[in-house]
Amino acid sequence: MRFKDGKGLPNMMKIGWIVSGVIMILVTVPAGLVGYSGSGALDGDIPACDSGILGLNVCDRVVMLEDGVNIPDAAAILLAADVSVDWGSQNVWIAIVPASDEEYCSNGNDGYLVCDRDSLTYLAGGPYSGGSFDWTLEGGDIRFVAGNSMEAASESVTIEYTYNARLSPLLGSILTFVGVAQILIGWKF
Repeated sequence: MRFKDGKGLPNMMKIGWIVSGVIMILVTVPAGLVGYSGSGALDGDIPACDSGILGLNVCDRVVMLEDGVNIPDAAAILLAADVSVDWGSQNVWIAIVPASDEEYCSNGNDGYLVCDRDSLTYLAGGPYSGGSFDWTLEGGDIRFVAGNSMEAASESVTIEYTYNARLSPLLGSILTFVGVAQILIGWKF
């Protein structure tokens, strides 16, 4: 493409740098500051601790999901996410534990393990959580566990959760810096 004055192509490149920098900032600021939020609810039945679930008396034990969630360390570096969980019952409880705590569990059936309550490392929630917990995203393998207090009968609970995910401050700062640098390069080009 030829321009008669010889300045058209450099001007287009200048505008390209500036526009791409503005777009970078316009995308980064909402994603980094506001992020994405959502909520939902799940219904669950938590058995009485002496119901003999899986043929065991589980008053001092908890039920762990056999399948865990693997959160890559890179995700925890690039994203900041907060999760709030509320089930509104003082008698039953839910928790997040490291997958490595599986060693304190015995095999159950139907995708569950039965674990010693006092041997687990609670990352969020647990026997004394009071019906809710807040958790900030961390990298690693995690599992979900549930239990019931010794006095409680079996109980159906509605587990409500909310979450907010956004770019980490580190990534947001880097992308904003790149956007500003593109604008300055275009301005000075």
